[in-house]
Amino acid sequence: DMTAKVLVPSFSAQAMGEFRHACPEVATAASSSDTQKFVLSNFIFLSKLLSPEYEAFQVPQTAYGLQLVTRHFVDSAHKRNLQVHVWTMNDAVQMNQLIKMGVDGIMTDRPDILLEKLGRISK
Repeated sequence: DMTAKVLVPSFSAQAMGEFRHACPEVATAASSSDTQKFVLSNFIFLSKLLSPEYEAFQVPQTAYGLQLVTRHFVDSAHKRNLQVHVWTMNDAVQMNQLIKMGVDGIMTDRPDILLEKLGRISK
């Protein structure tokens, strides 16, 4: 009875397609190719034409030397009711930037820093 509390990610489009077919009730993250399609469509302002089969992006802040997570990316994802989770962020300044952009999740090896930035613990 945990299907509403699970998000399944995979880099593989094939694995995601098979999982989505077998378990359509479970939320999934965009595969690498799903993310590439969204980013390219978003870059040319056509992301509204996509019909995503996923509920979230789980992405690095940069990829291939390009800034992937930007305010425009986050806003476009949110307009499509998609969440943006960024990995793996351990720098306090970059965490602040991501929080200000409105990302939905930050994966980190330094939860102490993130909790401080979120105001949940004091230094």
